Amino acid sequence: MNYRIIAFFLIIGGISGVGFCQEAPLSDLVVEENIKGTTLNKDGQVHFEAKKALFNKSDMTLEMQDDVKIETQEGLRLETDAIKWNQNNDKVFTDQRVKITKQEELQIEGRGLDAKPSLKRAKIEEEVEVRIPQEDSTFIMITCNGPLEIDYQEGVAVFYNDVRVNQKDSQLFSDKATMYFDLNTRSIDKIVAEGNVRIIRGKDTSYSEKATYDPAKKKVVLEGSPRLVIFPDEDQDKTMGFP
Repeated sequence: MNYRIIAFFLIIGGISGVGFCQEAPLSDLVVEENIKGTTLNKDGQVHFEAKKALFNKSDMTLEMQDDVKIETQEGLRLETDAIKWNQNNDKVFTDQRVKITKQEELQIEGRGLDAKPSLKRAKIEEEVEVRIPQEDSTFIMITCNGPLEIDYQEGVAVFYNDVRVNQKDSQLFSDKATMYFDLNTRSIDKIVAEGNVRIIRGKDTSYSEKATYDPAKKKVVLEGSPRLVIFPDEDQDKTMGFP
């Protein structure tokens, strides 16, 4: 049995701007041409595009493939090779590598994603890398084995498993790290590292169970049996923490 479907998922979901019409059995429905569209819901506008798309009417899932891009009205942009968008639970998900950027202010990469289409809440499963530019033209790089859970509305990102924070000549290692940030001001309020915390700055190393880093003050507060290993150097500021 054949079905005439004119972007059924997109129309039901309140999405417009898609210019294709394809006749095919649902199990084999594949759109071979480029698709573009915009949806509007309580989280705002979301624009999407891809080279191919397959719609599954039974579970209201649109699968997009090849050069997939999703962009929100807040400027968050997702790029990946393949992603599924489920209308029933209002989620996008993939097991492919993903890249999320916000203009020149933020870059997140990793493998596997479960998120709202607005990208305001997202979970990246593994191989996480986050790059945050700073005002002095340097950047903070945070990596972890995953997952990373990020909530843009609350300004919180939680990194799990083998977390590493790098800035200039300083490195922080921990089991978990929670970053509090403000996307509007491109600033990090603080980073709280927990579990087997180790900070290396030059030749010096600190150990603790918890460390709170304040970027504005460039200070670190150590808690939980802190221990310092310091090699004196007259030309070096001996305050432990990031420069």
